[in-house]
Amino acid sequence: MTADISPDDIPAPTLEAGWEQDSTSTREEEHWGELDDLSKQQKKNELAFHRALGWCIPIAIIVAFTLFLSSILIYLIHVLAPPYWRWLSPDEIQHLHNMIFSSIVGGAVTEGVRSYMKKKPE
Repeated sequence: MTADISPDDIPAPTLEAGWEQDSTSTREEEHWGELDDLSKQQKKNELAFHRALGWCIPIAIIVAFTLFLSSILIYLIHVLAPPYWRWLSPDEIQHLHNMIFSSIVGGAVTEGVRSYMKKKPE
């Protein structure tokens, strides 16, 4: 296939710099000094976002941790308490056990990855 193409069939490259007359590059040059202002505005926007929604993540962490601790407490009650104190069926207890176990394993994996990524390369 490539043997059919002769060097004469390949077009010569154009040596004109199209960007010299491009109005967008000229405008970019004119506004290049405003980059610092844009960076400052971006930092202000990020700070405003954190001020507005910065309380959501800590509250979500507290709620998730409270639910996790309460599920452990319920599981321990069903394992250690006498039978007449139990209100969950054996299937529900097994689902609770699986949920607790997967949460612990997920947390351990996440912490392992985080500590691995935090290490500085030597």
